[in-house]
Amino acid sequence: MDHKKGIFGWGAVLATIIMTANTAHALPKFYLGGMYNSTSPSDGQSTAYAGTAGFGGMAGIQGMLGSLIGIELDVTYLQRSFDLTGKNISVTGTYVDVPLLMWLNFAEFFGIGAGVYGTYGVGLSRSGKGANSTAMTFGEASLKSYTGGAMGAARISIFTSSFVGLFLEGRYLYGLFNHASIDKFYYNDAQVLLGLRIGGGK
Repeated sequence: MDHKKGIFGWGAVLATIIMTANTAHALPKFYLGGMYNSTSPSDGQSTAYAGTAGFGGMAGIQGMLGSLIGIELDVTYLQRSFDLTGKNISVTGTYVDVPLLMWLNFAEFFGIGAGVYGTYGVGLSRSGKGANSTAMTFGEASLKSYTGGAMGAARISIFTSSFVGLFLEGRYLYGLFNHASIDKFYYNDAQVLLGLRIGGGK
């Protein structure tokens, strides 16, 4: 619980900084969207994993530090789902991620971003072939409830001159910290986001 409070506490501080530092430049932009997530787990062993479809949503705020540079804080709620190949076992974890990105906006309609993220696990379940899903704790799966890593992103915006527009974004998250409490386990994620951009229009 301390880690969860820390993530959201720092998130609140950063959001306040973005809002106050942004007033000298363009108005802040708010993002709301849905997410498709494909997870590629790795444990450094011979275990074979196959990522399956996971879904989620995001909310974010971006403030401008100049004409080209932006800083963005997001909160995402997502599934990380995968199969253990050859064992007929499927696992789905539900997480809250808090990404912090720096954006280089080449134009109103296109930008690339890089940053870091922290993640906190809120639920975990497993199922076998033809069996009902069974809830389990992260401790029972020998996993920590928190981890994090680095990420990169690219975003295309549509209707940039309007107060409300659309965005399409691709992200890749690379796990840097061991998610396992005993051995090794890392998540790498490929994400596609689609949603609304509110504010920041001309």
